[in-house]
Amino acid sequence: MKKLAFISDLIFTFCVSFLFTLCFFRFLRVGLFIAILLSAVCGALTTCAVATLLHARRKKFFLKKSDAETKEKLLTHLALLSDEQLTDYFLEYFQTETQNAPTNNACTEMENTKTQNAPCRRENLQLVVGDNCFFLHFRFAPVTADEVARFFRVQTPQAKILLCAAIEPQAKALCEKLKIGVRTSDEVYSALKKAEFLPQAYLGVGEKRKRKFKCKLWFAKTNARRFLTSAAMLLLLSFLTPFFYYYLIFGVILLLTAVLVRIFGYEPTAQ
Repeated sequence: MKKLAFISDLIFTFCVSFLFTLCFFRFLRVGLFIAILLSAVCGALTTCAVATLLHARRKKFFLKKSDAETKEKLLTHLALLSDEQLTDYFLEYFQTETQNAPTNNACTEMENTKTQNAPCRRENLQLVVGDNCFFLHFRFAPVTADEVARFFRVQTPQAKILLCAAIEPQAKALCEKLKIGVRTSDEVYSALKKAEFLPQAYLGVGEKRKRKFKCKLWFAKTNARRFLTSAAMLLLLSFLTPFFYYYLIFGVILLLTAVLVRIFGYEPTAQ
């Protein structure tokens, strides 16, 4: 969820609620101080209600976006690891899942069969887990048909399963013909996340880049239209209320904010 967009929605809700209720209380000839106090309470209650609705509506979208960003960082991290580091990482994962298997009576999402023996390293980028032999291929380029043929030529009594970031359609079709299982990025990420085995720190992601991306979210140019819409509504409503200056002042403030965000804001880009 973009924090600035969410906050701007709440600010707009509070301002509109505050101004309408203030006009209403002043119309009833309530004292100015009491009217401001009651209007602030009404605005706060309305804002809380809107915040709850927006949070519920955007939570699912936010989680999907967060998962997509984390998955991209994970794939980059795995691609930057050495062959030995990558093998050790998944060996530790399978060992942890095998130890937990008797308690949950299930094995990993990447395996689909209950393990009999402890996971072990066959060689770099190859792991034997129970009745399965896993081939690890996490690169920036997808798996090709020639690489699938190379995996097929490996002599092993276990069923072969390929763990990869992406695979070409032709290579996937060949895997189906050769009875080689395929687990791509979505399944790998889902299994690692469910086991709470995602890396604590990711290679290729610097702290400076994170701060810069956060600033872009706060000052995204796309948020200018929200302020502009709010300003236009308040300025138009100023002609329909006896409290002209209340609407005029807040409308001008929002209009200036929209202009500043549009001029000095950042273009949001995917990380």
